[in-house]
Amino acid sequence: MTGSESLRHVVAFVKEFLADGDSKNLLRKGLEAALAGLMEAEVGEQIGAGHGERAPGRAAMRNGYRERQFQTGLGTS
Repeated sequence: MTGSESLRHVVAFVKEFLADGDSKNLLRKGLEAALAGLMEAEVGEQIGAGHGERAPGRAAMRNGYRERQFQTGLGTS
């Protein structure tokens, strides 16, 4: 797994912010992107392969993905 693959959520967040310039929800959306990236990296480390990556030594298979809401002191997203 490449390091950039686990940061895809953060990269998407930065691109969206630069395009829209919406600073109203900047901290909440940034936290959401960072946590999603951390969870993606953790899953990739446990499995032994990144998202969509085929690896001969992988330990498990991914079962898909579902959207989840984050509930923090900054709000729910």
